[in-house]
Amino acid sequence: TRMEHITDLFHFQLEFLKLEKMEVSGLSGNIHSAQIQDIFTEFNEHIAAMQQKQYDALDIDSTEFDAEYDELLLRITDWDIRLATIICQNFDECCNPERAFKMLEMFYSLLDRPLIKEQFKDKYPQLVTMVEKELDTTKKIFDDLQSCLQAEKANKGKSSTTSGSRTVVEKNMPPVAGLLKWTQELRHRIQPPVEKLRKIPDQRVLETAQAKLVFVKYDEMLELLGLHDRGLFDDWAKDVSDISTANL
Repeated sequence: TRMEHITDLFHFQLEFLKLEKMEVSGLSGNIHSAQIQDIFTEFNEHIAAMQQKQYDALDIDSTEFDAEYDELLLRITDWDIRLATIICQNFDECCNPERAFKMLEMFYSLLDRPLIKEQFKDKYPQLVTMVEKELDTTKKIFDDLQSCLQAEKANKGKSSTTSGSRTVVEKNMPPVAGLLKWTQELRHRIQPPVEKLRKIPDQRVLETAQAKLVFVKYDEMLELLGLHDRGLFDDWAKDVSDISTANL
């Protein structure tokens, strides 16, 4: 109906106004930002031209508004296709989950537009793959340090909290506190991307076997980090009394 079309016009304006301040990062960030501004400018010019027309939009007998509305829909289809291309290209330049999720947050309001949603849907499985690789990398970092600590303990007869910790602990930190901080940093590396993955617009992707495996890996990694921290603390608590007495 005519009132629905007028309501659509206000909705379109609200959607496209969001393009005004979009600044895209990445290798092609300047190019993509300029392309978005071009679309924003074209939309504003088209709306301004419509506002200059003399017909009464509330006159249901007038066919001019309907013709203008149909032309606007065609232009919006073109703009949405161009926006979808920009968003997909920008996603393809993301080299890690952190940047990919920042990009999604920027374009979040546009991802529900039908044409953009259809063109971007194949990117969500790639996002799952990114998060899985981040988890695998974190697991390898954890395993490598555990191997290092065990080797030092076996070869030198030293406590894993006093020698192996030097490989990752900051120089001004005690060994146990430093290793606890290290595991905390690993948690901070994997928690944000997994939590953001749970909230992606296309929830169907979370039902795939790969996504379910990601969440299993995440839970297992958190459990390993927790066991590592408890082991460190227990070893420290076992010796702290003797160490304190010796230093008094």
